[in-house]
Amino acid sequence: MIFRICGWAAIAAIAILSLVPGDLRPHVLSVSQLEHFAAYLVAASALILGYSGVRPAVTIASALPVYAAVLEILQLWAPDRSARFIDVVASSLGAWTGIALILVVHSFVSPAGAILHPRGPSNEADRAE
Repeated sequence: MIFRICGWAAIAAIAILSLVPGDLRPHVLSVSQLEHFAAYLVAASALILGYSGVRPAVTIASALPVYAAVLEILQLWAPDRSARFIDVVASSLGAWTGIALILVVHSFVSPAGAILHPRGPSNEADRAE
Protein backbone atom coordinates (compact mmCIF):
# COMPACT_ATOMS: atom_id res chain seq x y z
CA MET A 1 0.00 0.00 0.00
CA ILE A 2 2.84 2.41 0.77
CA PHE A 3 4.25 2.04 -2.75
CA ARG A 4 0.87 2.91 -4.26
CA ILE A 5 0.70 6.05 -2.15
CA CYS A 6 4.28 7.00 -3.06
CA GLY A 7 3.64 6.32 -6.74
CA TRP A 8 0.52 8.47 -6.86
CA ALA A 9 2.25 11.20 -4.84
CA ALA A 10 5.07 11.18 -7.39
CA ILE A 11 2.52 11.45 -10.23
CA ALA A 12 0.90 14.44 -8.50
CA ALA A 13 4.28 16.08 -7.86
CA ILE A 14 5.23 15.65 -11.52
CA ALA A 15 2.01 17.40 -12.58
CA ILE A 16 2.50 20.29 -10.16
CA LEU A 17 6.15 20.79 -11.08
CA SER A 18 5.33 20.51 -14.79
CA LEU A 19 2.65 23.18 -14.74
CA VAL A 20 3.93 25.84 -12.34
CA PRO A 21 5.55 28.88 -13.94
CA GLY A 22 9.15 28.21 -14.92
CA ASP A 23 10.68 30.61 -12.39
CA LEU A 24 8.86 28.87 -9.50
CA ARG A 25 10.00 25.36 -10.36
CA PRO A 26 13.10 24.09 -8.55
CA HIS A 27 15.93 22.93 -10.80
CA VAL A 28 17.69 19.97 -9.18
CA LEU A 29 19.85 18.78 -12.08
CA SER A 30 21.64 20.84 -14.69
CA VAL A 31 19.98 18.98 -17.60
CA SER A 32 16.18 19.06 -17.56
CA GLN A 33 15.91 15.73 -19.39
CA LEU A 34 17.72 14.05 -16.49
CA GLU A 35 15.11 15.52 -14.16
CA HIS A 36 12.36 14.09 -16.35
CA PHE A 37 14.09 10.71 -16.50
CA ALA A 38 14.60 10.55 -12.72
CA ALA A 39 11.08 11.71 -11.82
CA TYR A 40 9.40 9.16 -14.05
CA LEU A 41 11.81 6.40 -12.99
CA VAL A 42 10.83 6.97 -9.34
CA ALA A 43 7.10 7.19 -10.11
CA ALA A 44 7.07 4.07 -12.30
CA SER A 45 9.17 2.09 -9.82
CA ALA A 46 6.83 2.92 -6.96
CA LEU A 47 3.73 2.15 -9.01
CA ILE A 48 5.07 -1.18 -10.28
CA LEU A 49 5.90 -2.18 -6.71
CA GLY A 50 2.43 -1.12 -5.59
CA TYR A 51 0.45 -2.92 -8.28
CA SER A 52 1.32 -6.54 -8.99
CA GLY A 53 0.71 -8.49 -12.16
CA VAL A 54 1.28 -8.29 -15.87
CA ARG A 55 -1.75 -6.13 -16.67
CA PRO A 56 -0.81 -3.31 -14.24
CA ALA A 57 2.77 -3.36 -15.55
CA VAL A 58 1.57 -2.95 -19.14
CA THR A 59 -0.87 -0.24 -18.08
CA ILE A 60 1.80 1.71 -16.22
CA ALA A 61 4.28 1.31 -19.09
CA SER A 62 1.79 2.68 -21.59
CA ALA A 63 0.01 5.30 -19.44
CA LEU A 64 3.06 7.19 -18.15
CA PRO A 65 4.35 8.21 -21.61
CA VAL A 66 0.85 9.45 -22.51
CA TYR A 67 0.74 11.35 -19.20
CA ALA A 68 4.13 12.90 -19.99
CA ALA A 69 2.93 13.99 -23.44
CA VAL A 70 -0.26 15.54 -22.02
CA LEU A 71 1.73 17.49 -19.42
CA GLU A 72 4.11 18.75 -22.11
CA ILE A 73 1.17 19.96 -24.20
CA LEU A 74 -0.37 21.68 -21.17
CA GLN A 75 2.91 23.55 -20.68
CA LEU A 76 2.06 25.55 -23.79
CA TRP A 77 -0.35 27.50 -21.57
CA ALA A 78 1.89 27.73 -18.49
CA PRO A 79 3.88 30.96 -18.05
CA ASP A 80 7.58 30.68 -18.90
CA ARG A 81 7.21 27.03 -19.97
CA SER A 82 7.56 25.29 -23.31
CA ALA A 83 6.65 21.87 -24.63
CA ARG A 84 9.50 19.77 -26.00
CA PHE A 85 9.35 16.32 -27.55
CA ILE A 86 12.74 15.41 -26.05
CA ASP A 87 11.20 15.83 -22.59
CA VAL A 88 8.48 13.30 -23.44
CA VAL A 89 11.18 10.90 -24.66
CA ALA A 90 13.23 11.36 -21.46
CA SER A 91 10.13 10.86 -19.30
CA SER A 92 9.11 7.73 -21.20
CA LEU A 93 12.60 6.25 -21.01
CA GLY A 94 12.68 6.96 -17.27
CA ALA A 95 9.35 5.21 -16.73
CA TRP A 96 10.34 2.18 -18.81
CA THR A 97 13.74 1.97 -17.10
CA GLY A 98 12.12 2.07 -13.66
CA ILE A 99 9.73 -0.73 -14.61
CA ALA A 100 12.49 -2.81 -16.16
CA LEU A 101 14.80 -2.37 -13.16
CA ILE A 102 12.13 -3.47 -10.70
CA LEU A 103 11.13 -6.46 -12.84
CA VAL A 104 14.74 -7.60 -13.32
CA VAL A 105 15.63 -7.25 -9.65
CA HIS A 106 12.40 -8.96 -8.66
CA SER A 107 13.04 -11.85 -11.05
CA PHE A 108 16.29 -12.60 -9.20
CA VAL A 109 14.77 -12.57 -5.73
CA SER A 110 11.36 -14.17 -6.29
CA PRO A 111 10.16 -17.65 -7.21
CA ALA A 112 9.80 -18.51 -10.90
CA GLY A 113 6.59 -17.23 -12.42
CA ALA A 114 5.91 -14.58 -9.80
CA ILE A 115 5.51 -11.13 -11.27
CA LEU A 116 5.86 -8.78 -8.31
CA HIS A 117 3.70 -11.02 -6.20
CA PRO A 118 4.97 -13.79 -3.93
CA ARG A 119 2.06 -16.10 -4.73
CA GLY A 120 2.24 -15.72 -8.51
CA PRO A 121 0.09 -13.54 -10.78
CA SER A 122 -2.34 -11.26 -9.00
CA ASN A 123 -5.64 -12.02 -10.67
CA GLU A 124 -7.51 -14.66 -12.65
CA ALA A 125 -6.79 -13.05 -16.04
CA ASP A 126 -3.04 -13.12 -15.34
CA ARG A 127 -3.18 -16.74 -14.16
CA ALA A 128 -4.71 -17.78 -17.48
CA GLU A 129 -1.70 -16.49 -19.42
